[in-house]
Amino acid sequence: MKNYLFSLTVPIIIFLSFSCSSDGLLRYVPENGEIEFWERAGDPLLFDSSNLFDLIDGAAEVFLEYGFENVINQEYIKYDTLSIVVSIYEMKSPESAYGMFSFSRHPEFNSIRIGASGCETEFNISFCKGAFYVVVESFLQNNEVKDARRKFAENIENKIKEKGEIPDIFKTLPEEYGIANSEKYINGIISLNNIFFISDENIFDIGNSGIGAYREYSVFGRNVKLIIVKYDKNQKNVFYDLINYFKESDDYINYSEEQEVNIWQKENGRYFLLKKVENFIIIAFDVQEKKDGIYIANAVE
Repeated sequence: MKNYLFSLTVPIIIFLSFSCSSDGLLRYVPENGEIEFWERAGDPLLFDSSNLFDLIDGAAEVFLEYGFENVINQEYIKYDTLSIVVSIYEMKSPESAYGMFSFSRHPEFNSIRIGASGCETEFNISFCKGAFYVVVESFLQNNEVKDARRKFAENIENKIKEKGEIPDIFKTLPEEYGIANSEKYINGIISLNNIFFISDENIFDIGNSGIGAYREYSVFGRNVKLIIVKYDKNQKNVFYDLINYFKESDDYINYSEEQEVNIWQKENGRYFLLKKVENFIIIAFDVQEKKDGIYIANAVE
């Protein structure tokens, strides 16, 4: 199985020489001096699906799954010693942009009020707004660089007029006991398997007839991880195929059914729960206490 966890930090020096001929993304890139004393280091670089692997080889497949279209990449320098790199990704939709942002975010990252959703780590600021996913990063850590990073991010945010919101599917997830910033938008088999690997086959048909949302919960300190998949229409066949798949799997044992929830226990003692409500399939996994999983699964609206 491939490991799709990755860092979105790309090398500060990029040994490529593409010229940016598109005015589309270029209008969001700060000009020389817009952030005081910071100047562009060379021309901006433009990548599309044909050469994205040259920029982010280890993560390109994930971007493509979420609906990547173009990215513009620009390095800035100050005093020839400080460096910041800006990457502005144009995705096919606001949902795609949020999906890519959520894929790279973790609950321990600092949430910041920028864009539709944003976060800050030791090395970067990232956010999504409209159909754009933006990363501003640097390797050198001091207050001067950190302040400049925030100014670059705010400058770009102000230039993006589209607002964009968190996808509606997240309104379906229970709020109680939810862990902040654990949400992830699932748009295909790569993003699903990165959260919860079940099979190399797309047995949930996610990315085709269904999209998913993920959130982690802590019920009095006990873990519950929840995925819901919303389908275009009532997918009874997919659900019953899943029931049979897990019943036949040696990894899922001690099958039972309680309160319209199908329950299996794994050898490590954790529980896996599966439920269907209209055109939703609900999955709770890595559940320590069965009652917690049943409560969260039944709380999906």
